[in-house]
Amino acid sequence: MDTEYVFPTTRYQGSKVKLRSWIWENIKDISFDTALDLFGGTGCIGYMLKNKGKNVIYNDILKFN
Repeated sequence: MDTEYVFPTTRYQGSKVKLRSWIWENIKDISFDTALDLFGGTGCIGYMLKNKGKNVIYNDILKFN
C-alpha cells in the first residue's frame, strides 16, 4: 500500500514530520502489524503508519497535543 498522505502542519520543536521518510526507510523491511508511538506529538508518524496499513497505539502526555 503506497498511498500518498496529507498531514496537517503543526510546527513545534521536536516534530518528526521531516523524519517520516527516513523512519519508513529504516523500518519498512521489519515484519510488524502494530506500532507504539510512545512520544506521538502531532501524530505524523502514527498517521504515516496507518496509511501503510499498520495498527497504531498513540501516546503523548504533552498538554499541547
